[in-house]
Amino acid sequence: MDLGVCRVVSSPPIRFTLEVEAPRHRLPELIGFIEQMISSKLRIPPFLIQHSFHLGYNVITFTLSYGFEWNIYVVIYVDQTVILDIYCYGNPPIDVVENIRDVVRYAIRSFEDYVRRSSIFLTFVESASIYPDKYTSRKGKIIEKLFSDNMLPFFLLFMMLNIMLFAIFQYYAPFMLVLLQLIILLNADNIMTSMADWALNEKRRRIYVVQYILSPQEYEWFILNFTQDRLMEVKKAVFEETLALGNTPEPEVVSKIFSLYGFQASSDKIVVHSFDIFDIVENARRRYNLPRIKLALINTLVANAAATGIIPWKSAIIVTTGLLAKLNKAEVEAVVGHELSHVKNVDPFILFIVSVAEYLLRIYILYPIVVLLPFIYFPLAFFMIYFIGKFLEARADLESAIRLGNPKALAEALYKIGYSRLIHEKAYGAGSWLNFDPHPPLYFRIRRLESLTGNERITHVTLRSIYDVLKGFLSSI
Repeated sequence: MDLGVCRVVSSPPIRFTLEVEAPRHRLPELIGFIEQMISSKLRIPPFLIQHSFHLGYNVITFTLSYGFEWNIYVVIYVDQTVILDIYCYGNPPIDVVENIRDVVRYAIRSFEDYVRRSSIFLTFVESASIYPDKYTSRKGKIIEKLFSDNMLPFFLLFMMLNIMLFAIFQYYAPFMLVLLQLIILLNADNIMTSMADWALNEKRRRIYVVQYILSPQEYEWFILNFTQDRLMEVKKAVFEETLALGNTPEPEVVSKIFSLYGFQASSDKIVVHSFDIFDIVENARRRYNLPRIKLALINTLVANAAATGIIPWKSAIIVTTGLLAKLNKAEVEAVVGHELSHVKNVDPFILFIVSVAEYLLRIYILYPIVVLLPFIYFPLAFFMIYFIGKFLEARADLESAIRLGNPKALAEALYKIGYSRLIHEKAYGAGSWLNFDPHPPLYFRIRRLESLTGNERITHVTLRSIYDVLKGFLSSI
């Protein structure tokens, strides 16, 4: 949307269309979310936010103004597709228009997550057992932690291993530690896929994530009355009535099965997310001219994807059910394209080399400086390592946008996954860049992708990404 049209009077209005993933009977709650967010974020008193019903739509209207200089009239049509119309009078700043859009979009995504938190998810993999491959193993718990934010146990384990190696090998301990890490990296594809819940291939290619959306009251009843084993009985019943017979899990069939177990189920409360993830990865990897890559699924609601491996033919792509439950097909393809860029450019190996170089320099050459100035050295060293990671992540974004030709899909995927961080990032300014995170700030990545069309011809993707990251960082200072 070209916001440059916001001049004297915008007729027709500036229009944004936002899809909502929620059943129709929960829309009154969505209206409440939007009105509350408008009131708190745009500082409009609730009594100035009007709610009416017109032509089958719930309609929210309000006005923003700045003296006699400009005025904005906003109309929001709320349904399972939300239409946001913004009428500009005078010459309001484009930032104000963007902020209105962001507030409404934030309210929608917050509501969707609120609905997911009171939902039941059942995951099925075509031609596979209803039980994960590692159902009786604790490996799944380990890999789930890798996809969460809490990496403290792994850091402590690494520190203990470091101490043990120094006690045994003394002077040569750093080389032994590097060798051990290299061995792990060389086998990262096998390690990650063996820890996953389901390995995916040509036969086990389609994934169904069945979402049963409960009301808050029904969810409380479910928590009190259902154990994990009882829920597996429901899953088995769904499987036997659908996939075992060669049929897909249709909402009508699934709702009937849930009703047999005491739920007040109906088909409009059931959403079936279906993806041929093998085909998605195959089509994307051909765009990168890569060999076939191992693929696996982690059964966690943390929305994420990861690439691992030291070389393309020893790599793996891991996706989570949370990613498939939150994104549409185009967005999943864009995320896969981002991960395949890491595979093509051997980014895990690059970060490994950079980390090893810093570690060996610190131990054998810079040790006196580290002892004297630890509070200066460590933040500076890790900041430089993670800033290199930011270059690689920006390159992966750009390469996915160019090769798959859909930068807007990747931008929306990033927003859906991390929208809750955006407000904090913008508030921190340069601080959002100065952290121990290999990713650039989310607002920078989304804005950069939204500025692309997908038809750009960029000769030096790496140099362009380094330039964009440095420019984004300097502009935040």
